[in-house]
Amino acid sequence: MITEATVRIFPQPEKRALHAILFRSFEHGYGAIQRLFARGLKPATVDFGDDDDKFQAGAVLYLAFEGSREMVEAEEKIALSICDQDGGRRLPQEQAEEFWRDRHLIARRFMQNRRQRRERGRDGVYRDWIHVALPGSKVLPFRKAAIEIIGKRGVHLQESGLWIQPELFSMRLGIEDDGSGKPQLALAETVDELLHLVQKMDGSMEYTHGVGVKLASHMQEEHGYGLQVMRQIKQVLDPNNIMNPGKMGL
Repeated sequence: MITEATVRIFPQPEKRALHAILFRSFEHGYGAIQRLFARGLKPATVDFGDDDDKFQAGAVLYLAFEGSREMVEAEEKIALSICDQDGGRRLPQEQAEEFWRDRHLIARRFMQNRRQRRERGRDGVYRDWIHVALPGSKVLPFRKAAIEIIGKRGVHLQESGLWIQPELFSMRLGIEDDGSGKPQLALAETVDELLHLVQKMDGSMEYTHGVGVKLASHMQEEHGYGLQVMRQIKQVLDPNNIMNPGKMGL
């Protein structure tokens, strides 16, 4: 039950700078992003990924800076210099503008078909996503190990990337349906194995969508004894277990 809402309104920025930069590998692009944040830069948007459907080779970084003209121009200059040093190639401005214009389309498509996440798409492919948080130094080792796990299970890595900051890492996975039911099971088992690996590497299994029912079985490994504390608090606040029963492993 929602009883109150607070709306925060942001002023129109004095200047906005958009850039699309192609790196020859995920590793090169990720190194550049780490250096951006190490310099204290605060991009308004960071969207980085190696989607094969968009670019057959390399990974693309979409960057946006907003604010006062002086601040945007200073951060933009430093960011582009770092990307240049790591071999980034600036793509036509039209591609950056297109990304900015269409950046919400995926959310609208998802809302049109909320069951799409783990059910077969119209193209005969089952898909799922992971959105995990890891120490920045462990993102690349995790990605390398994850690619091996995904390959062994016959699942296809459609895209890996990050939004917002270097520690927040995502993967989109897919596997073709063969009518036997096994591909869907293989996808679910792959996601479970990847999430266990994240936790072993001092990471967190989800930073975007929450735990819900899907990830409830991972709560014990994620929080240890803390889960018992949460369950005790839940019992005090909701003794009849009528508030989201079964969610979050509580």
